[in-house]
Amino acid sequence: MSGNVYVGIWGQSNAVGRAKRADIYTSPLSSDPGLATFDGGTFSRVYIWTGSGFSQLQASNNQSLVGDFGPEFGLAVRWMRETSSGNLFIQKEAESGVSISYFAPASGTGIAAFSRTASAVAWLASNGH
Repeated sequence: MSGNVYVGIWGQSNAVGRAKRADIYTSPLSSDPGLATFDGGTFSRVYIWTGSGFSQLQASNNQSLVGDFGPEFGLAVRWMRETSSGNLFIQKEAESGVSISYFAPASGTGIAAFSRTASAVAWLASNGH
């Protein structure tokens, strides 16, 4: 695969991220030293929506709690390992402890999430992606 790809992650607590970053350094994950390398820096070709633009993904801007990571980490690792070009743009709409109806377009919060998605897509288009 080449070129740029946009992925939206929407969901409840699992989409927020409840995996502990410290687990990367214990068995069995520690047998893959590349995970620690990715955890220690930014992903050169993976970006996450910040609300006003896309920034390179790193452990501290993944919209999870301090010390945790979410599904975007796995997507980013796979992207970096399995592609040689192109950028991955991730927009994350995740909230813990809410009903799935939270994400419905008919709800007030759902409308906000759709509006944020529209902003992310507009940013990509206006920046040549």
